[in-house]
Amino acid sequence: MTIAVEQDPEKLRTTRRATEKRRKAAIKAARAERLTQGRQVIEATLAGYTIREAAAQLGIAPTTAYDHMREAELDFLRSGAENVIRFRSKQLLRLERMYRALYPKIQAGDPPAVREGLRVMDMMNRIEGIYAAVELEVSGTVEHVFPSAAEVFAEVARLRVQQIEARNDRAIEAASEVVGVNT
Repeated sequence: MTIAVEQDPEKLRTTRRATEKRRKAAIKAARAERLTQGRQVIEATLAGYTIREAAAQLGIAPTTAYDHMREAELDFLRSGAENVIRFRSKQLLRLERMYRALYPKIQAGDPPAVREGLRVMDMMNRIEGIYAAVELEVSGTVEHVFPSAAEVFAEVARLRVQQIEARNDRAIEAASEVVGVNT
């Protein structure tokens, strides 16, 4: 025996719309939570914690923390050009911390540390745009002039020296403020 139940089409549409709204709200809330956790992981890594340590603080798995961090970084990049500059700065800070951690081993001549240090420097140089080609306009045409390896290394060394000098100046200035000495 089959019982026919008449359903009001308008009531069905209203129910479907309400269900769809709840589903979209849940998706939006879950994404917001992932982005919040991703930003917290980024902040923790900038503060010197590893992704594992940040994940433990948040009570999530390290792979989940990494995925949330990547999603937050991509969201950050999509949000505008001014954020790209901040993102580049954060990436450079991360790489600088990595390089500083490797530096004692590099000075000791540890080959894996030297290779890793070169990789970190290469990433920093790419972010800073040091490898970018130079364009010269000649007679209305554009020629691409690529610097030689020696020129690139000389420029990298010069920029590194400038960066180190600037960092040292900031450190001296900060130390002077702490002890109350005017520079």
